[in-house]
Amino acid sequence: MNAFNTVNLAAACILTSTSLARTLGIPESKWIYPLGGAGTADSEHFWNRPNFYTSPSISRSLDTTFDITGIAKDDIDLYDFYSCFPIVPKLAAEHLGLPILSGEKKLTLLGGLTSFGGAGNNYSMHALTEMTRQIRAGKGRNGLVLCNGGWLSYQYVVILSKEPRREGVYPEKNPLSEHTDVAAPEIETAPQGEAIVEVRHIAY
Repeated sequence: MNAFNTVNLAAACILTSTSLARTLGIPESKWIYPLGGAGTADSEHFWNRPNFYTSPSISRSLDTTFDITGIAKDDIDLYDFYSCFPIVPKLAAEHLGLPILSGEKKLTLLGGLTSFGGAGNNYSMHALTEMTRQIRAGKGRNGLVLCNGGWLSYQYVVILSKEPRREGVYPEKNPLSEHTDVAAPEIETAPQGEAIVEVRHIAY
């Protein structure tokens, strides 16, 4: 499968209350609970970001999702970080202290852009459905999906679980603002003189 951005990856899911699920006769063994999520975006103009090797929106979306769900990183059994570019799962894994390669927990269920579908075509809906299937199959109790898009621009995280929220009250809205408020270096439109090239290497 090639990563063409004209590929149609249409998908759908049904989200309902536990009372309606009982009315419909859906066995509780199949119930998967969305515990909560959060998302925000870095500047749409990449030159207005603090640097080119981090993503405050990834860090804030992950941390806030853990905070509002009451789930700790060590409680996550399954991950899917959508890799539109390799930098995305690398940054997410680095922030969470996870090995990029050969870790005990894989960073993807579907393989990311290189293995599944095309850019901008609803990959993460398929990640959510596959996460649901794997939790139902007993391969883990808690799963985290990181959805992202743009030029490392917008990041949204959701945690699915075999168990309902401990508090029983679900967030009514995204707890994060639309964009991160992070200071960026001033742009010099007519530079002269010596310059420093800034690079960052994330080791495997």
